[in-house]
Amino acid sequence: MKKYLPKNTRTIAGFTLIELMVAIAIVAVLSAIGLVAFSSVQKNSRDARRRAELQTIASAIESAKDQDAGTFTFTAANLSSEFPGNTKAAAGTDPSSYPYCYKTPLTATNPAAWTTGCPAGWTAMSGGIAAAASWTVCTSLEASSTTFCISSLTR
Repeated sequence: MKKYLPKNTRTIAGFTLIELMVAIAIVAVLSAIGLVAFSSVQKNSRDARRRAELQTIASAIESAKDQDAGTFTFTAANLSSEFPGNTKAAAGTDPSSYPYCYKTPLTATNPAAWTTGCPAGWTAMSGGIAAAASWTVCTSLEASSTTFCISSLTR
C-alpha cells in the first residue's frame, strides 16, 4: 500500500507555535520564581552585613571607653578607621544608605524600623558619640522590617 501513496518531497523540521509558546511560558514562570528567591536572598545578605557592621561598631565603641571618666567617646574619625575602603559604613550608613542610629543613655526599648532618617530621639552614627555613660546602637533590617540593636556593656 505504501508504494501507491504519493511521496512527500518537502520535509518539515522545527517546532510548532504551540510548542514554542509552552516553552516560553515555562521559562517565564521559572524566571519569576528565581527572581523572587534571589531578591529575598539579597535582602538577607544585606541584613547579615548590617548585623556584622553594627557588631564592629559596638566593639569599637566599647574599646574607646575612657576608663577614668567611665564614658564612651567615639568620633567620626574612629568610625571611618574601623571601615577602611567601605565608604558607606565609614559614613555611618548601612548597605542601602540607611543610617545606623544610636541613643544615649542606654534604652530598654528598641525603635521601630526606619528607612530614611533616624527615629525621633535617636541620632545618626555619622557624627560619633560624645562622652556618654551608656549607649544603644541600632540598624533597621530589610527582610524582617524589624531592628537589630546592641547596647553598651555598662548599664
